[in-house]
Amino acid sequence: MKRFTTLAYGIICYAVFFATFLYAIGFIGNLIVPKSIDSVPTVSLGTALFINTLWLAVFAIQHSVMARPFFKRAWTRIAPEAAERSTYVLFSSLALILQFALWQPMGGVTPAAFRSCPPPSNSRFPTVSCATPCTWNTGSVCRH
Repeated sequence: MKRFTTLAYGIICYAVFFATFLYAIGFIGNLIVPKSIDSVPTVSLGTALFINTLWLAVFAIQHSVMARPFFKRAWTRIAPEAAERSTYVLFSSLALILQFALWQPMGGVTPAAFRSCPPPSNSRFPTVSCATPCTWNTGSVCRH
């Protein structure tokens, strides 16, 4: 019964991860999701920077601390060792979900601004300032 419970827990944790991963694609790509990284700003730039930095720090600290051997040793005293990785994946996913939910759009540079940039000089590869699907491997620019 313990093996089945641990397996079911792992499946649930990875299902949460998969849903979070799919949401992240929409969040970053401004696709389908209700609030994306480039949604219309609702607070000042300074407030948005503070809030977003805070949530990025929460994710980074959680992600780093739970990956350390000292934490793994302590956690496996409480939970089965077989569930340790699933728990790490679950908490990382929950930290990202929190970040997506509380993210404050900052305005400024948007993907549309990149679409109108000049083509890279003498190159068939995108430059950092023009890295959109319109310029990948073509050297040309989409004008939307």
